[in-house]
Amino acid sequence: QPSMADDLNELISKVGGLKAHNAHEDNAARRREDRLRAQRSSRRDVVGLARGLVGVPMEEEQGAGDGGPEPRPRLVAMQVQADPSDEAGAAERSLGGDKRRYSDALMLPEWMSDVPADVARSWLMLPRPAGQRCLVVSANGQTTARRRNGAVLARFPSALPGGRRAGPREQHGGAPTFCVLDCIFDAQTRTYHVLDVMVWRGYMLYDCHAQFRLYWVHTKLGEVDAAVASRTNPCPFLPVPYYEVSRSSLSELYAAAWPFVRGGLLFVHRETVYEQGASPLLLLWTDKACSERFFDFGSAEMEKEVARAPAKAEKWKDEMREAAVSFVQLLAAVGESEAACEAAGSDGASDGLASVSAARGARTAPL
Repeated sequence: QPSMADDLNELISKVGGLKAHNAHEDNAARRREDRLRAQRSSRRDVVGLARGLVGVPMEEEQGAGDGGPEPRPRLVAMQVQADPSDEAGAAERSLGGDKRRYSDALMLPEWMSDVPADVARSWLMLPRPAGQRCLVVSANGQTTARRRNGAVLARFPSALPGGRRAGPREQHGGAPTFCVLDCIFDAQTRTYHVLDVMVWRGYMLYDCHAQFRLYWVHTKLGEVDAAVASRTNPCPFLPVPYYEVSRSSLSELYAAAWPFVRGGLLFVHRETVYEQGASPLLLLWTDKACSERFFDFGSAEMEKEVARAPAKAEKWKDEMREAAVSFVQLLAAVGESEAACEAAGSDGASDGLASVSAARGARTAPL
């Protein structure tokens, strides 16, 4: 029979674990608040950032992005090369140069180790397609996709502005232009699923809020027919749909038939800017039903994968434990957040699987 001392030790252990869990949640919330505060008080050299990715001289137009309570797109003009005969060489240097310039250029998610208390009010949700995460740059009549480490994944023409040799009807004011996108490449369908946009037709969106960037990419991709495969646009570019966060939308999205292989759910803070590297304002959640690459911690499937690739053991040891938020827990936390919004008189999240982008007239893929 367990003694009173055993019961007391078990109780102390549970209380200690609860305190550690609460401390972890407090730390995660504090990091999110600190990151948002830092973003609001800083102004980055996004022109220099884009110049490094595209590799040609450019300058910001006077007054671009000024005024208004929220960050606005800032227009940057590419400067025409002095020697037109060197155009091909310039394109090769800009799009095929040192891969270190392009490494770590993407905004990476952290594991959702706790559910933000304001998830129903301040966050948006995206179904993440499975595939190769990549940076796509269209400029100088060519489109280049690069892996996370900066290595070239593919070069091809595309309907993106600056992504192919432009005819008279495609010239944008007679000036060269460029785009920078955050995508996931599906090798089976040869499709680029667009998660985010950082530059479009020379308009800098790095410092714009995520909600605006998502609306922008859905609208602009539709204007150039990038979703249609053709000889001069062999790989379609499809925007990933995004949704308000609520119990009903989460339940329906989780149970829906996705038009691509599942790779988890992304949660992005509405007001985050696009920043390089891992961010606590972009969270990835998944489970075995939501991603083919997820293994229940300690399961036979995971042990088999670790035996095949032993280096993954240490990486997964922490990440998988920290990601141990079940769908039931996630759904309950979203419900609590939704109730708190309603109690505070907030608009909160809409009922049903209502896409924010669809409500604004953007084109989304049905689930």
